[in-house]
Amino acid sequence: MYLAGVTAKDVAAKFGVHRLTVSRAARRAGGRVGREPLTEREVEKAATSYTSGMSIAAVAKELSLPRESIRRQLIVASVEMRAKDRTRE
Repeated sequence: MYLAGVTAKDVAAKFGVHRLTVSRAARRAGGRVGREPLTEREVEKAATSYTSGMSIAAVAKELSLPRESIRRQLIVASVEMRAKDRTRE
């Protein structure tokens, strides 16, 4: 569905079902829901930005991607994660 630019949330609203129902149906049909995976270039940019001192949130904002997607990809790329700085809260 992401190739068509339609989100599971949009489809669910149109048909009056829960978004997880749409996601499950797409998977059963051999498709997938969500944005395309990060490109190698995006992962490299995220890793470089993060290791140079930017926060995951700042990297996510810079790349216009969800924070959790950035975090997950940094872990997959074996980037050493910093401890959370609790003083910034």
